[in-house]
Amino acid sequence: MGRRYTKFRITLAILFTAIYISADRTIIGLIIEHKGDYTLFRNNRASKKSKQKLDFIHSGTGIRTQRASQVDLKYIDDACFIRMSAESEILLSAKRLKGAFKKVCLLKQGNIWVEVKAQAHQTRIGTDFGTFACSQAKFYLSTVPDQECKVWVLDGEVTFEKATQKATIKTGETGILTPKNGLNTIKAITTDIPGFGRDTRKELTIPFKNENDEQIKLIITFIKK
Repeated sequence: MGRRYTKFRITLAILFTAIYISADRTIIGLIIEHKGDYTLFRNNRASKKSKQKLDFIHSGTGIRTQRASQVDLKYIDDACFIRMSAESEILLSAKRLKGAFKKVCLLKQGNIWVEVKAQAHQTRIGTDFGTFACSQAKFYLSTVPDQECKVWVLDGEVTFEKATQKATIKTGETGILTPKNGLNTIKAITTDIPGFGRDTRKELTIPFKNENDEQIKLIITFIKK
């Protein structure tokens, strides 16, 4: 049988809805694209990934990027996009509450770019220095364990919480934390802002085979809400 190429065009929101209905209810998101190698940690088992394909994320999944690699992922409700830079590690979890996801991400080390759309529950990102939370924002977060943590807010507001300390970092501001000092907020220096984020793609093409061994191309179209 010769190869037959078929194209499907589907919005990301529809794709995620279909996945949630048909798949394991513990699935909270998926890796939509990556460059270089990365490692997934599931149920205390590690598996190294290098091929360009979709990869489902279950609650409790850890992801570690290798040198010169990058991983893009989305939560299944399409309300949170995270891009990991090289040599970074995160742990993802989520709970479904009243028709929406309550999302929690632990950044153990490295750098991430985060885009959060308006939603019912805050997205919370924990670090060794404290927790960053937001309902709608775009920001970079970087942490070096026991040394320094930085957050650059490009749009919206991000709240920092630790014990009795609480502060808000607004658009155009940078928050800096060190083990000895609390949160210091300054105006962002343009040359100091990382440049690996800001997803500008309009669509993503994913090749795979159907049950008849035919080559299929799934085209995911990114839409702005």
